[in-house]
Amino acid sequence: MRVVTDPVAPVFGDERSIVTIGSYDGVHLGHQVVIDHVRRVAASRGARSVVVTFDRHPASVVRPESAPKLLTDADQRLELL
Repeated sequence: MRVVTDPVAPVFGDERSIVTIGSYDGVHLGHQVVIDHVRRVAASRGARSVVVTFDRHPASVVRPESAPKLLTDADQRLELL
């Protein structure tokens, strides 16, 4: 697994990618189904599978007063992924 933390760095150049984006807090069974689907589609198309997640929940930026508490921190989430 490759971890990229720079939001403007080129990740895979011109390679095709199948991407899923989410907070993936806790990486529960529903998350696992989505990620597995992305992996299968990418493999069938000769592309890379990419999971984009965040170090904090997006709601903490746009609605901090109602942002959910996280189950996992960024390091734990990466370990689960």
